[in-house]
Amino acid sequence: MVSIRDLRRINIFRDAPDEVLEEIAKFCQLKLYSPKDVLFREGEMVREIYMLLHGKVLIEVAVSPTVSLALDAMKAGYIFGVTSLLPEVPAPGTGICVDVCEIMVIEAQKMKEILESFKEFAYIFMTRVANIFRLHLEARTKQFLKIIQYHPELKELFELK
Repeated sequence: MVSIRDLRRINIFRDAPDEVLEEIAKFCQLKLYSPKDVLFREGEMVREIYMLLHGKVLIEVAVSPTVSLALDAMKAGYIFGVTSLLPEVPAPGTGICVDVCEIMVIEAQKMKEILESFKEFAYIFMTRVANIFRLHLEARTKQFLKIIQYHPELKELFELK
């Protein structure tokens, strides 16, 4: 059983009204995962939102058939899978548990219904989600620029400046 106290441990819900958290808690399931368990796969439709209480989850993308690149590391307090709130958006990466993980899970459709019922909180929630996406975009941009800066063929371009 998921409690309001559990939900408050997730950063995005830190100051959410009790009535909102009570509604979310009704529909959340607490699940335990083992290391190497796959939560979702790159390119598949994700239908759930994940809220990590304990453990660590990597979001990886396949660079080649034998090489994967970790895009992000989710730790306790993080929410992920929020792209499942959007219509028909596949997972951008594969979610893999690194440690034993305790994760609260709610169906995306149920979360949409709850947000529809609490419009004021929905605005705050989506603003925070947008900020998470902004931070991820900034991090990916820095990674990309660092990679191309050291690419042998592109290094000359950077040195000319």
